[in-house]
Amino acid sequence: MIDTGSTSTVIQPAIIEQLKISPIGTTIINTPSCDGYECAQYAITLYFNIPIVIETFDAIQAPLKGQNIQCLIGRDTLAHGILIYNGYMQQVTLSF
Repeated sequence: MIDTGSTSTVIQPAIIEQLKISPIGTTIINTPSCDGYECAQYAITLYFNIPIVIETFDAIQAPLKGQNIQCLIGRDTLAHGILIYNGYMQQVTLSF
């Protein structure tokens, strides 16, 4: 899921467990439902279906309750490309 309101890319805890990666630190986040939530940070590289790779950056692990998604793509990832949202056509274009 793309979230232009999120400063960071967030990964579900179950995905982190499957990847068996270790945290590199922690950070404090604020969400619409809570302030001061401590989350583990991970150095990750994102690979998209197209031949696009976003090299290692820090993503955070946090539960995305009520969301049937594995990863929330925040502005730290979006900063590497161009996002166009065409509401009229209900179309999203993300290019790197």
